[in-house]
Amino acid sequence: MNAPERIIDRRTFLGGSDVAAVLGLSPWATPLDIYLRKTGQMPETGRESDPQRERVLKRGKRLEPIVVDMLIEEHGIQVTKRSLPEAPNRYVDPEYGFLAAEIDFEWKVTPEVADAFNLDADLIGTIQNGEVKTVHPFAAGKFGEADTDEIPIEYAAQAMHGLMVSGRQLTMFGVLVGADNLNVYWIKRDEETITGMRDKSVRFWLDHVEAGVPPAPANLPDVMHLFNRKAETRIEANAVVKDLVEQLVGLSAAQATAAQGIEEVKFQIGTYMLGAEQMAAPSKPGRHLLTYQGKELLTVALQSQSRLDQKALKEKHPEIAAECMKTASFFAFRPKRGKQ
Repeated sequence: MNAPERIIDRRTFLGGSDVAAVLGLSPWATPLDIYLRKTGQMPETGRESDPQRERVLKRGKRLEPIVVDMLIEEHGIQVTKRSLPEAPNRYVDPEYGFLAAEIDFEWKVTPEVADAFNLDADLIGTIQNGEVKTVHPFAAGKFGEADTDEIPIEYAAQAMHGLMVSGRQLTMFGVLVGADNLNVYWIKRDEETITGMRDKSVRFWLDHVEAGVPPAPANLPDVMHLFNRKAETRIEANAVVKDLVEQLVGLSAAQATAAQGIEEVKFQIGTYMLGAEQMAAPSKPGRHLLTYQGKELLTVALQSQSRLDQKALKEKHPEIAAECMKTASFFAFRPKRGKQ
């Protein structure tokens, strides 16, 4: 059913992008992120603001009406409703009010469109869901052949969630690659998938959001975030965890040794390539090539990288340096040295 006007606070429901994270399918958020957002412990933008991602999302929102217009002009899609910033096109699950979905646009299946895209004749005359995505050409490889269901799994989960809540059968994706390459993809309703998604979504909301119990961490940033919420933790390790600490010591030592070894190997290769005469009278820097049996093996090229001289900035402009200073906090894993 359509969402009542009061449902404008995203903390009160799980939407399509939330569900992808709850299912562990989102590249941008974990179940813990969603829990923290829904319980008001984290802003909707995430743990740390990402200006670049925010710009991409805003640009995508601005392009949505353009993409819908392109679907109308290029494919004859009969759009019946659009989701607008001042009037989001949201639907609420008839059984669970905390499951909702915003549909970018709705469209009517006409005989012409059904024939052009080989859609089931039973759908003619029905209203179905539509989603818009804008993709940089470099990321277009995440999508498969047009007019298929070969889209990133997080988008497929979002679409299936929308079909679950709205009760519809089909989601059309209008995907704009770059400035003018429009492709169409399809996600069909699958009852088995919806049943599994529905069960996990309901359990997540009841067992975690309403119960106030955070889900288990999914990655190291999750672990660090939960550490930051505790004043102190003392716990007895079991044999498995003790072995992990010993592995950490070994890996840390190997990392340090590897760094030293890399420098030494580079020195030896470079010395060989330069030769005694070049060492005494080096030529101008440029691209240097090492071959083996006539085939290219290694190149050494001069690269430049500009970095802020923080020491000079503090000395010359201490007030500016203080204003621009950013403190980063993190947990350091320091194994106990010596005999246990």
